[in-house]
Amino acid sequence: MIVHGDPGREEALESILASLRAGIDRLAKEVSCDALRRILIQAGELEQAVADAPCSTGPPGDFGEIRRALRAVTSLAASAFHHACEPPIDGTNGTRLVREALEGMRKALDRFPNGTGGHSRVWVGVPGGFAYRALFPERYREAARRWAVDHAESPERDVLIVGIRNAGTTLSAVVAATLRSSGWRARRITVRPGANPHARRLEFKGIRPAAWGLVVDGERGPSGSATAAVADALTRAGVARIHLFQGHEGGSPLEELRLGKRSLPEALWISIDGGREDPLSRVVACGGGAWRAMHYGARSSWPPVCRVLEQPKLLCEGESGRRILFKFAGLASAPGSPSSMAEVHARRLARLAREDLTAAPLGIAHGFVATDWLDGRPLAATDASPDLLRRIGRYIAAAAGPPLSVAASRAARNRLETMLCSNAGEALGDEAANAAVSLVRPVPVLTQTPRSGDGHLAPHEWIATREGRVLKTDAGGHDLDPTWTGRQPVLWDLAGAVLEWDLDDAG
Repeated sequence: MIVHGDPGREEALESILASLRAGIDRLAKEVSCDALRRILIQAGELEQAVADAPCSTGPPGDFGEIRRALRAVTSLAASAFHHACEPPIDGTNGTRLVREALEGMRKALDRFPNGTGGHSRVWVGVPGGFAYRALFPERYREAARRWAVDHAESPERDVLIVGIRNAGTTLSAVVAATLRSSGWRARRITVRPGANPHARRLEFKGIRPAAWGLVVDGERGPSGSATAAVADALTRAGVARIHLFQGHEGGSPLEELRLGKRSLPEALWISIDGGREDPLSRVVACGGGAWRAMHYGARSSWPPVCRVLEQPKLLCEGESGRRILFKFAGLASAPGSPSSMAEVHARRLARLAREDLTAAPLGIAHGFVATDWLDGRPLAATDASPDLLRRIGRYIAAAAGPPLSVAASRAARNRLETMLCSNAGEALGDEAANAAVSLVRPVPVLTQTPRSGDGHLAPHEWIATREGRVLKTDAGGHDLDPTWTGRQPVLWDLAGAVLEWDLDDAG
C-alpha cells in the first residue's frame, strides 16, 4: 500500500538566501551549538534544493557557480558546528575557528547578492531525519570520530564522502569537517540515486578515486537501495574500501544521546522554567505508541497506532513530581518561514491553547516542544455527545490553515486519487482500481477552502482531564509529515472525525 510520500516546498531562492544570511547575523550576538545546528541544517537544505534544480532554474551560466558556492557554505557551516560542539584541545581557540567559518559563509553568500534572478524558485525537499525522527548531526559527528580512531593506522588518508540527498547533504558536510579536523583529506559530493527503489543505478563519471569511500545517508529507507546503489557506483569507479553511515548511525536510544556535557533529556529539562531548581529524576521514551502503557491498563485496550510514523516523545519527571512531555516537532525548516518546524508548531499550540483547546507550550529546545503532561482519561468513540462534537468542530475550525493555492489543491486531490486507486488495485485487483477512479474523478478540485490543520482526530487523541476539561493532544505537525497525503482541504479533517468517531450513521 502507498503510505510514504516525498514532501517538500517550492520557495524563491533569494528568500532562502536572505533567511540564511539573517541567521548568520543573529549568531554575531551569541554562538551556541544549538543555533549553529539550525544554520547547518538550513545550509544543507539550500544546497540540496539547488543541487536538485535543473540548470534552467537560474540565469544561464550562473547556476553552476551558485551550486559551488552553496556547497562551500554548507561545508563551512559544518566546520563551525564541529568546532562549537567540541573546541580543539591543542590550544587553538575554538571560538575563533567558529567565527572564521561563519565569516567564510558570509563571503560565500556575498558572491551572488542579487544574481540569482528574482524569478528563481527551487524545490526544497524535507530532510526526514531532521523533520520527523530526531536525527541529530551530533550522532554523525561522533560516528565519524569513531571511524577516524578505528582507521588511525591507515597510511592512505584520502576519503571521498558521498551524501545521499536530502539529509545526507548536511550530514556529509559534518562527516567531512570531523575527518578533516583529524588529519584526513576529505572531499564530498552529494547524489540522488532516483525514486524507483527497484531500479537505482549511478555512474560517477570523471570522479577522482579515493582510498576510502564513505556513503552518508540520513534517511531510513525500507530497502537501503539508495545506499547500495551509491556503494556499487563507488566500487565501479575504483574505490575499493567503502563504509556506510546510515540513518540509524549512532545506535544508542535517543535518551542516551549527549549534547555537550549533558544527555538530551537533561538538556531538555533545564530548558524549561524551574528545570534547574527541580532535578530530573526519571525519563520515559513514549514515542512509537509507548505512551499507551501510561494511559491504559491491559494491552488489549490499547488503540491501534502507526508506530513508524509517530514522532519521538520523551516524558521527563522532576524530583518534585512535575511531569513534562517533550515531543519532537522538527529541526528542519518550516515551509515559507525562516523558523524551524518546532518553532512554528509551538506558535500554533500557543494560539490553540488561548482558545482552551490544547495544552500550552512551555518552551522549545533542540527541536522538541515541551508541554505539561496531561493527567486524565483518553476518550473513546462512546464518549461522543452533542457538546463534545461541537468542541471537536470548533477545534477543526480553529486549527485550519489558510486555503491552498489552486495548484496545491489540484496536487492534493491527485495524490488522494493515486493513493486510493493504487491501494484498491493492490488489495482487490484492477477492477476495483478502475471503480475507484470512476468514483474519484468527478470530485471537483476544492479551492478557497481552508486547509486541514491536524489529520489526527481519533478519540484517543483527546484527554478528559481531572479538572473536567477536554483537550486535544498531538495537535498539528501532520500536514507536512512523511505520508503521501500531504496538505489537504479542511474536509480531510472533517471526514477523519466522522470516521474515527463512528459518526457515519449518526442522525
